[in-house]
Amino acid sequence: MFNQSVSGIYIHDVEGRILDVNQTAVRQSGYSKEELLELTVFDLHPDQSDKDEILRIWHLSEPGQRHTIERKHRRKDGTIFTVLISTGVVRYGNRDHILTIVQDITDQREVEENLLIKEYILSSSSSVIAISDLTGMMTYANPVFEKLWGFDDPEEYLGKPFRDFWLVDDIYENIMEALLVEGAWIGDLKARRKDGTLFDVQVSAATVYDANGNPIALTSTSIDIAKRKRAEAEILRLNQTLEQQVAERTEIAEARARQLQTLAVEMVEAEERERQRIAQILHDDLQQILVSARFQTQSVSQKANLNPVLVNIDRLLEDAIATSRRLSQQLSPPVLHQFGLAAALEWLVLEKDKQFGLKIHLEKEVQDVEDSSLKVFIFRAVQELLFNIVKHSGVKSANVLLSAFDHNVVLTISDQGCGFNPEILNSSVKKSGLGLASLRERARAIGGNLVIDSAPGHGCRFTLTVPRSLSEINVPQSYKRKNEPRPQVFVNQTAAMNSEDIRVLFADDHQVLRQGLIGLVTGQPDIQVVGEASNGEEALELTRQLNPSLVVMDISMPKMDGIEATRRIKAEMPEVQVIGLSMFDGENIARKMREAGAAAFVSKSESSTELLKAIYKVTGKGSCAGGSSN
Repeated sequence: MFNQSVSGIYIHDVEGRILDVNQTAVRQSGYSKEELLELTVFDLHPDQSDKDEILRIWHLSEPGQRHTIERKHRRKDGTIFTVLISTGVVRYGNRDHILTIVQDITDQREVEENLLIKEYILSSSSSVIAISDLTGMMTYANPVFEKLWGFDDPEEYLGKPFRDFWLVDDIYENIMEALLVEGAWIGDLKARRKDGTLFDVQVSAATVYDANGNPIALTSTSIDIAKRKRAEAEILRLNQTLEQQVAERTEIAEARARQLQTLAVEMVEAEERERQRIAQILHDDLQQILVSARFQTQSVSQKANLNPVLVNIDRLLEDAIATSRRLSQQLSPPVLHQFGLAAALEWLVLEKDKQFGLKIHLEKEVQDVEDSSLKVFIFRAVQELLFNIVKHSGVKSANVLLSAFDHNVVLTISDQGCGFNPEILNSSVKKSGLGLASLRERARAIGGNLVIDSAPGHGCRFTLTVPRSLSEINVPQSYKRKNEPRPQVFVNQTAAMNSEDIRVLFADDHQVLRQGLIGLVTGQPDIQVVGEASNGEEALELTRQLNPSLVVMDISMPKMDGIEATRRIKAEMPEVQVIGLSMFDGENIARKMREAGAAAFVSKSESSTELLKAIYKVTGKGSCAGGSSN
């Protein structure tokens, strides 16, 4: 029995010197039996503060008396473990010995400590914690549950179904299925207190499994969300109030926008009336007086036998008359009011060439605009933008395109000059660009817009969009929700589609620029525009539908950029050619576009001729616009 005992047994004298041990004591301590016989039992105690007390007990004890002590033992390797010691005096013959039985209770104490820790966590948690069996019967709830539900005694809820405390009748089966099948359920519920009052809780429930993976219990945590519900209700009320206020403010803004548009139109008309009045004075009064004075001078000169002074005066009067006439025409060109916008632009092109040597290529898809105020506004805008090119671009050529799209008139003016950063127009401290900023604001005030594409060293493109008629737009576009038009397919109305034609699809997220590109190729006898797209996804879908021979693809677009769209088009339809298009002509951008499969890359800052050349080149055509060879 001594050797087979599961507890360590030590026989020692009343001073603690070990006389004999069993094999369990050897295993417990890590010492050999010989080593233990050289020690005292106190050598196995890491804490010897109670050594004197133990010795006193042994000396005073009678044979048969037992004492039980829980303390720590130290193994040979220095590790500490918890033991329960049963010690007492035994008499062999006429001598007293001490018998000490040592039981290792380390695992037992760890379990007890873990249980205490878990109990502490459950009891001290700020959330409601409840446990039930697999049938839903409550087996445990922490103090937070008792306080929140108003219970005084666990007997009031233990052993009762949890559906008595959470209103789950309508979804009880769903919750139990989620717990037993999926292992978890989360949701907001109503809870019922002991006194019958209801409140809102957020419940997170889960299934507890044993070591073999078998479900053994259901546990849940609940949080009182009454404050959150009240906050949500308040937010909803505030949102409704805010929506009402926004609607009221929007109505006021729209009314003011209409007033602003009216004032803007009146300002344009008033300015033009004043220009006409001054031009009329110059024409009817000053010019007549100058002509009369010249007649009289010529008459006197004839009588004075070509007096050099009179000849010089005649020449000065002639210059004054010409200057007055030119000023009168610039203030209010008769051609604008008599023959329409297209004729007035042709006159303006000639005047800029005469005055400044600016060579302007003019394309007109619109001959006239019925609204007189709008016609004047467009003419003045062209006049101002061309003068801006003369002053700042550093070049002697420009392009002007007047086109139409839906209910808008679109004016595009471009040059290949020094360019600038358009962000300067948005600066709070403007050192330059006031004319462009003013023109943009005036355009927006009448329901249009001015878009400026430029960069230092890359030229400028000004795109002015205005409604065909000011009476068609009651609210400026800046106050309206902007909806990107869906892709459209255009069919040549004047001739059947030639199988040899270049079928082109344009993809660019700027509507006005797309129309400018379409206007560029319109009229080319061997090019047909089959559609337009506002982003990469639309370009890909329309290419699948329309099977164009060429896609002119902008690089920077929403949803899907031009590089990715090109890569997908070439993967699905390798026979379709792609030309990359960008405002910036960096080699890195061009390389990425070519790597995606584009046959060519053209910068938007280059002339329109360059794009036409690229179109003819990548499609294998031998000539381009104007009959030039490629």
